[in-house]
Amino acid sequence: MHDGETDRDTIVVQGDQVADPEALAQLRNVLPGETFVEIPKALPRFAEGS
Repeated sequence: MHDGETDRDTIVVQGDQVADPEALAQLRNVLPGETFVEIPKALPRFAEGS
């Protein structure tokens, strides 16, 4: 496994927690206990190359 990968076939990301009420209001299908973070747009493209 690489940094951030789990044994559940998921990736853990680190970012600033979203606190903007307008941004949070746009989210759908939110499960209890879920937290949302913001990451730079370029990060997923960067991760594909690693």
